[in-house]
Amino acid sequence: MASDFIYILSSLPMLSFEGEGAVDYEAFLDSCKNLVSAKEYAKLAKLTLRPNADQAKELPVLASWNHWCTVMSQVIALWRAQRRKSDSALYLHPERETYPDEVRKLEAILLTKGIHEKQDAWELLQWNRLEDLANQEYFNFSALVVYALKLLLLENRRKRTAEAGKGVFEAMVSKHLDEAAANRISVEE
Repeated sequence: MASDFIYILSSLPMLSFEGEGAVDYEAFLDSCKNLVSAKEYAKLAKLTLRPNADQAKELPVLASWNHWCTVMSQVIALWRAQRRKSDSALYLHPERETYPDEVRKLEAILLTKGIHEKQDAWELLQWNRLEDLANQEYFNFSALVVYALKLLLLENRRKRTAEAGKGVFEAMVSKHLDEAAANRISVEE
């Protein structure tokens, strides 16, 4: 089966953080459907960038990704609690020493002014973590999983464009205008 992954991975297009994925995730899954087992395909189909304990049990690379995401989420939660001056004792304190460089980078990201800049920097931090994981895996299913996670990250970035945001905004405004019109009470003098 290892030779199959050499074929699959070497036939996939290269991914770059600055670019778009050469294929969308559905097309990627479609191309993998006949090349991996049904069990492996199911794992790829339910993959997510968010921490997922069930996903983490399936592969060491997913356990590593899940742990990193969980620590980063805890850093964000703790930072928000401290910023709001709420009781930070209620929050899990992250294992900062596990990923000291990434925690420092994340804390710097959290201090960034613009939301767009924060999001880009956060995604770059995620991308770099996935690159680190990719360098630990060679031509096996775990390497394919890391590729899939990177593709999901690029797809999320592609969906977050000014045009897509404008469409969401216009839909929300339209919905609320319709609701306001329906709830308007006519008062006659």
